[in-house]
Amino acid sequence: MKLINKKALALALMIIKSFSLAQSGDWYTNDVQVYTGPVAYSGGFRQMDLKQGEDGWLYMVINRGTATSGFVIYSSSNGGASWQQVSTQNYSSGYIHSISMLVECRSTVLDSTRILVYYTASPNVNGDYANLLCYNIKRNGTGGSVTIVGSPALGNKYEYVSACSDGIYYSSATFMHAVVREVTNSGTQVGIRHFKSEDWGVTYTSALLNTTFNDYFPKCALYKDNTASDSIYIAVERRLGPTEYELRVLVTPYNPSPNFRTIYVSSAGGGIKYEKPSITIVQ
Repeated sequence: MKLINKKALALALMIIKSFSLAQSGDWYTNDVQVYTGPVAYSGGFRQMDLKQGEDGWLYMVINRGTATSGFVIYSSSNGGASWQQVSTQNYSSGYIHSISMLVECRSTVLDSTRILVYYTASPNVNGDYANLLCYNIKRNGTGGSVTIVGSPALGNKYEYVSACSDGIYYSSATFMHAVVREVTNSGTQVGIRHFKSEDWGVTYTSALLNTTFNDYFPKCALYKDNTASDSIYIAVERRLGPTEYELRVLVTPYNPSPNFRTIYVSSAGGGIKYEKPSITIVQ
């Protein structure tokens, strides 16, 4: 009987503590509005990205999805209690189809923090001939510039961009990586292309990973190896048939190379679909 009472008392104390934390501001009792307006819907999910920078701030980019409307960037310096608009980037030439954001700081100078938004953009609503671009701006909304990261071969397009960096793990140089799925305008897979920049998004080198499979929604992450070379891990949704989607991870060198190896994550068989992977690597 005493044991039951102790459990009940402990549970009551936990409830009181949780309520107290909620009332003191650790948990909000109402939603905090960041943005209101259209949000692009493509590939089965809404087009937005949320990151925490090395400066401790939160950053969000939202693709507004309509023709020439581009995307908008917000930041929060107080853990999400309030948000302010950093910048709006309109794409007057057509449509933005996918986005991925990095927030990077040069060494330990926090006010040097830059936001890099990678996006695939096309004059066509179906994404034909889409290039990969990067919008690079300071956290205070100044110094914005756009770079064409890469253009696909004639008759092809890029889609489903994902970006990662090594910035948090090194004190000086910061290198950026982005991956996209390259396909023909009719939808035939060409491969997964890996881009890398060593000058804060000004210039890029790249390589094509020819997987010979239909690999959708690539998501990339850095694997930092203290004893050998670092690698880029890319999780993909591999469609082996109309009713069988599996998860695979492509491991490719840190410096863009056509070489890669494949890690098999799932083996479900027909009738089961694993979709839209995400990847996080604990360093």
